[in-house]
Amino acid sequence: AAGPRRVRELRERCPDAGKILLNNVYGWFERADRGIYGLTEAGRAALRRWPQQRTKIDGLGDTQPVHS
Repeated sequence: AAGPRRVRELRERCPDAGKILLNNVYGWFERADRGIYGLTEAGRAALRRWPQQRTKIDGLGDTQPVHS
């Protein structure tokens, strides 16, 4: 939701990120560049439908969803 991210950044929070992005079962992700993925309009709509709890990580002030 915060913009395109590198797969290696996403793997820190979700080790299966690469597999999830590659399979893209629901069509929520799009490749912005090599190793960088963002959300499609369908992905943004899914976040509006199923909002995620936000939390600060790594003292960066950047917020990320908390996965239960």
